[in-house]
Amino acid sequence: MIFMQKWIWQLAIVMIAGIFLFAAFDAISAGANKEGKTGAEPSQYGLPPASAGAGGKDSGMDEKESEAFNPKSLMYQKAPEFESYAGVINDQNGDDFLSSSELKGKVVLVDIWTYSCINCIRTLPYIQAWHEKYADSGLVIVGVHSPEFEFEKKRENIEDAAKRNNLTYPTIIDNDRKIWNAFKNSYWPRKYLIDADGYIRYDHIGEGGYDETERQIQSLLKELNPDIKSEMANVSAEGVDFSQIQTPELYFGSSFRRVPLGNQKAPILESIAQNYTLPGLLAPNIIYLEGEWKNNGETMELASNEGAIEINYGSQSVHLVAESARGSTASAFLGEELHIGPEANGQGEIAIGGSRLYRIVKTDEYARNSLKIKIKGAGFKAYAFTFG
Repeated sequence: MIFMQKWIWQLAIVMIAGIFLFAAFDAISAGANKEGKTGAEPSQYGLPPASAGAGGKDSGMDEKESEAFNPKSLMYQKAPEFESYAGVINDQNGDDFLSSSELKGKVVLVDIWTYSCINCIRTLPYIQAWHEKYADSGLVIVGVHSPEFEFEKKRENIEDAAKRNNLTYPTIIDNDRKIWNAFKNSYWPRKYLIDADGYIRYDHIGEGGYDETERQIQSLLKELNPDIKSEMANVSAEGVDFSQIQTPELYFGSSFRRVPLGNQKAPILESIAQNYTLPGLLAPNIIYLEGEWKNNGETMELASNEGAIEINYGSQSVHLVAESARGSTASAFLGEELHIGPEANGQGEIAIGGSRLYRIVKTDEYARNSLKIKIKGAGFKAYAFTFG
């Protein structure tokens, strides 16, 4: 009994000493933040170094010791550094790595996206609005363009997409997905919010959650400046009701295809033209082809001068990721009626050229429809359907 009491008192003394020691280091860390002393050497990769905002050299602790006693390390992960990538657009430093002076002591929003993804495209007006509203308050937005298809690796295509979507914040060209992998990401789009000390404090997968994300931005900015106003950014953006979308994203090429074509050939031959004919009845949410087409892995390419794509889908809008090096036209029919979509001319023709997402159909209501896209011009390549 006496031994047990002695043991309990010894344990209590050790615990009390530990609490005081933790509090002492917490006070050191908080004081360094309060005084604005990062004390860290500039990071060549851009993200705040491990000791930023946590004492650094001025605290008398090295980086490992400072990191070990930062209470945030018990709750949050450090953001990975921006290492090798293909280049940067919309940055004052050109293709050089983002300088640490741009990010040190800042709140950083990392947006991983790719330009032919409709889910990404619909988030961009919000991200640009946050850049315009909060850049002067300490927010730095960094787009990370991690491609899905090969054509999305071309710098000129990414630059065109940034201009088309009116983006003015820096975007890293992450062609080898090194940043994507460093964040252990698996989704487009994906947003990570990083505080001034370099810790990931919030992340969001996919579309939506815009108010929540903006509140998180404001919360982290208020850690730097309590006077940050709580008014939300004014954003004009396309809305979507996901509960009304009955058709998932569908891929054409055999390398990406998750379900077979409705009139798929057997065996599937690579880069060899095969003739496709439409059946009498179409199963829902399945792609059907008409004419001569070649399977190129990522795409199905029209080999004949004319062809068609048909699908029974359920949504309000239909988008097609496509390209045509020689120039082709696409005309959409809902049932037997010509549909004048968002990108069609007065005759209902959509000019297909550069590699991007084309807006084929937009109706007033969510509904199930039979869509036939008549294509003129050999060399037309289809990558994927997306719906909204």
